Amino acid sequence: MDYAEKARAVSQVPLIITGGFRSEAAMNEALQSGHLDFIGIARPFALMPDLPDKIRQGTYQTITTNRIKTGVAAVDNKIGAVLEMDWYMAQMALIGQGKQPNPNMSPWKVLLKTLWENGKAGLSTGRS
Repeated sequence: MDYAEKARAVSQVPLIITGGFRSEAAMNEALQSGHLDFIGIARPFALMPDLPDKIRQGTYQTITTNRIKTGVAAVDNKIGAVLEMDWYMAQMALIGQGKQPNPNMSPWKVLLKTLWENGKAGLSTGRS
């Protein structure tokens, strides 16, 4: 929010903050501050595809998202951020196939699938 406040002071382009918003109260407070125009809700949405409807209907409950880890420190420290991104992308892929997200999906399954399909390049933070 500090960055958004500073950016708003020097620019009038629409601003979006993504990351960290899990409660409706925090989302509303951020929007009402006037420092930003939009909020990104990708991770909560990847686990709760009807999130916008729940917010609109007033039935949304704060969602807790855990860090995605294999449990092996050497792996998690080296590729944890990429693994987490791949895990959430796998959730979005399920939604795209008309399936429900699987919050219990194994990080190992995602890691092995990423390596199988993309080789070591699949672990690059620069791929998109």
